[in-house]
Amino acid sequence: MLKVFGFVAVLVVTKAAIHYFELDFVAISPLVTAFVGRVIFIIAIILAGTLSDYKESEKIPSELAASILILYKDVRMASTDNEKISTMRDRIRKLLTTINSNFKSNVWKQRDVNLAMDKPKILYLSRTKERHHNLS
Repeated sequence: MLKVFGFVAVLVVTKAAIHYFELDFVAISPLVTAFVGRVIFIIAIILAGTLSDYKESEKIPSELAASILILYKDVRMASTDNEKISTMRDRIRKLLTTINSNFKSNVWKQRDVNLAMDKPKILYLSRTKERHHNLS
């Protein structure tokens, strides 16, 4: 708040100096005030839209974590083979570790995430083929 107060004080002193030394080059008119009002209104709209995007982006890590947790818990229900469960859970942990490291380093390495995501998918597809083969 002190920064804002200091900034406003500098602006007031600058405006007073310009007015005192008669350095005004634009006369105040309804056109100028309408222009300034319009610019402030447009900036407010832009900032309002940006702030909502920031709020949405803050939700992404928690939603991602919840989805991975659900996947992690659902693996136990998907199979009765303990070896497959542990393998799948290990791969989900690897995915979570990859995503965590990306967030911590503030860099998104899509290739690493794709590799970590493909491993559980490959295991799931092989298990699905195996079940389909056993049903035939």
